[in-house]
This record gives sequence, structure tokens and C-alpha cells, in this order.
Amino acid sequence: MACARFDEQGELLVGASGRTEFQRLYVDYLWVREDLRGQGLGSACLRQIEAQALRRGCVDALIETLSDETAALYEHLGYVCISHVHDFVPGFTRHTLLKVWKPRD
Repeated sequence: MACARFDEQGELLVGASGRTEFQRLYVDYLWVREDLRGQGLGSACLRQIEAQALRRGCVDALIETLSDETAALYEHLGYVCISHVHDFVPGFTRHTLLKVWKPRD
């Protein structure tokens, strides 16, 4: 599944992609053009693929990032950090975050 927004010239402004398996949305990519960050475009795109996942019967969503700032943004959007791997890549921490919509059966 994917979500994208383009400008009038066809240039990509924001995009997200993911897949659903085992009643979980795995967010693979979420990207916002640098000069447009902080305007809510990425959050809106993420909400769109989350809505698609809910329609597919998903009960939660998993997302990962190497950015402390981005991890804080995901937490603001309802995700909870379930693991940190310090120096996953030298100088970067790998954050794995989970957002639960419905309890698992």
C-alpha cells in the first residue's frame, strides 16, 4: 500500500509505503521533501496508510527510524517505542515503535 502527493509539475512532495502481514501494518518508508517538513504532510500521509491497514483488519502498526527527532514525532502520533538499539549504525540509534489500535485476540 502507498500514499503520495505530487505538485503540479509531477514532483514528489510526500510519500509513504508499507505492507500488511499478520494483522500488522509495517511502515517501510515515510518521506517528506525537506522544505515542506513540519507542515503535517507526513502525518497526513501516514494516517492514510494507517486507514488502509485498518480496513484490511490490522490491529497495530510498526515503524522504525534511525532519527531521534523522527522517533519523537512518531510518539506524538500515538506510537510507543518498544526497542532502542544504540549504535545500530555508528552514531545512530535504531528506534522501533508500535501503535496499537485493537487488542490481539
